Amino acid sequence: MKRFVCRAAPRGTLRFCGFLLAAHALAAPLAYGGVNRWTTSGPFGVTATSVAIDPRNPDTVYAGDGRVVFKSRDGGLSWTTSLGADPGYGGPSGLAIDPLSSSNVYAATNNGVFKSIDAGGSWAAVGPSPPDARAYSLAIDPVTPSTVYAGTAGGLFKSTNGGSSWSGRLLAASIYNLAFSPQTPSTIFGADFDYSYYPYPSSVHKSTDAGATWSSISTSISITPGSLAVDPMNPSTLYAGNNWWGGVYKSLDSASSWHQVGNLSAPVYAVVIDPRNPSTLYAADDGGVFRSTDGGANWSEFGTGLGSRLVASLAIDRTGTRLHAGTYYGVFDYQILSGAALDLSVGTDNTAHLLFSDLENRLVIRNFDSSGNSTSDGSYGPYSGWYARAVADGSDGLTRVLWNNLDGTAALWLLGPTGNRTSYRYGPAAGWTAEDVSVDRDGTTHLLWTSTDGRTGLMSVTVSGALVNRATYGPFSGWLARSIANGADGLTRILWTKTDGTVGLSLTDAGHVVAAYRFAGASGWTARDVTVASDNQTRILVANTDGRMVLWSVDDSGAVTSSGTVYGPPVSGQTATRISAGTDGLTRVLWTSPDGTGSLWLMGLDNVFQSSVGFGPE
Repeated sequence: MKRFVCRAAPRGTLRFCGFLLAAHALAAPLAYGGVNRWTTSGPFGVTATSVAIDPRNPDTVYAGDGRVVFKSRDGGLSWTTSLGADPGYGGPSGLAIDPLSSSNVYAATNNGVFKSIDAGGSWAAVGPSPPDARAYSLAIDPVTPSTVYAGTAGGLFKSTNGGSSWSGRLLAASIYNLAFSPQTPSTIFGADFDYSYYPYPSSVHKSTDAGATWSSISTSISITPGSLAVDPMNPSTLYAGNNWWGGVYKSLDSASSWHQVGNLSAPVYAVVIDPRNPSTLYAADDGGVFRSTDGGANWSEFGTGLGSRLVASLAIDRTGTRLHAGTYYGVFDYQILSGAALDLSVGTDNTAHLLFSDLENRLVIRNFDSSGNSTSDGSYGPYSGWYARAVADGSDGLTRVLWNNLDGTAALWLLGPTGNRTSYRYGPAAGWTAEDVSVDRDGTTHLLWTSTDGRTGLMSVTVSGALVNRATYGPFSGWLARSIANGADGLTRILWTKTDGTVGLSLTDAGHVVAAYRFAGASGWTARDVTVASDNQTRILVANTDGRMVLWSVDDSGAVTSSGTVYGPPVSGQTATRISAGTDGLTRVLWTSPDGTGSLWLMGLDNVFQSSVGFGPE
């Protein structure tokens, strides 16, 4: 492992080997989320009219605003410009990714179809004819991905060689929606938008022979561009958003007839189906995002943490656990974990406390002793607008629970043996969100905040809730503060990650940075959490996209004393997400999965696995 070490920085500054950044007073608190709530890290200032998720790697997400294509390699935590040339302002746009070779990406723009063969690194116009025709929609054959359909202002076209050449016009209509039947790829649906007369009704076009011939069915609804969805288990069932009269419409006979379902009445701009459970749907309108678990019959608001109610597009990954919303203010991201463990801490008696939350934002703390015996402290909430974020234990025997509110306010609970002893509120402050919590040896609680403009904040409060210190750092280009932890030496550790995988660790005292270190990363690996073990060495959890994980040990001089043993997940699909250490010399590793199951590992001071216990969703 290659290590870059910085000497202790002057008090009040933070330095990452070449980055010297002043700390300023934290004017007010901060808004993040991700697990069972919406969060955004950009791209900011754009209307994301289309979002697409890499079918092979859900960490890779593309978003388009009709002008530029943006790309995220970390599930929406950071974004870069992929297609930088401005193909023209405004209008619908579409994105499609080759399901077998995800380096092939297509973008529908106002200047036709563009293609990248290097995962968005570079782009070239590929047609169809005429090459400057405005393109609205794209669909890739899921079995033969060299076959691509493009709906344009000049009609519907087809390519059988990945866009190198295109057929003559298959349909004269301007196709704003294209969707394959997942089980029968020779069947494809397209929907147009008739602007010739009010209220702009759509026709649904259907081909059962891979586009050779088409039948057209007139409808009384105006199907919103990008809102047509086909049930992956029952391809005769389709859903569509009505752009004019509003609501979600459903067809049970392959688009021959339609009827409105559910209680949504505003214009619906996007509809997606959970691929694991097709009776679960998500729809977006001017009021935000809504969820149905009964095939559209009933809908409930699904907007916790959604900063923009104006949603233009939705995308869901192949596991049904990562949902992205393209809004008029960038992309918001949601990790769907039902009854999942969010965070982990260890009490003075070496009992592990697991923080659980469900989709209704009820909070449960489950306790695991070193033998794996489990108890529960009962359920809290739900409380309107509030969602639990993190947990930490202090030497005073009190468990801190960090909450966030939709308005940017943070709340701090102090739980004792008899329940919630007291609580305090901080904020709100526009653009800021409380991310993590830690406890110092004297009972001082530290709150980590992040801002949408890239700044990081550290707030310190007493057991009585009084603010004793606050500072901000940055912004640092490409860096993100992930978590904090405290050791017996009274120093607060801040764990940082960079978009290229680099790991940063800063040690602070009363908000002043006394040392900062940087460690070279490796492809596919990301630092996720930090804790301090009984030897006063920092442990850093580093996880790979393939599910493997490793613990690093770092002393206060920045020396990596152990790079650990690489372990695979205890159960396929589980991911190492959080760590916490006890006075018994054991570090606990929390593994979670999309279905709410998980594992708790006990690791020795040598970072070697000792034992584990599995658990189900709360």
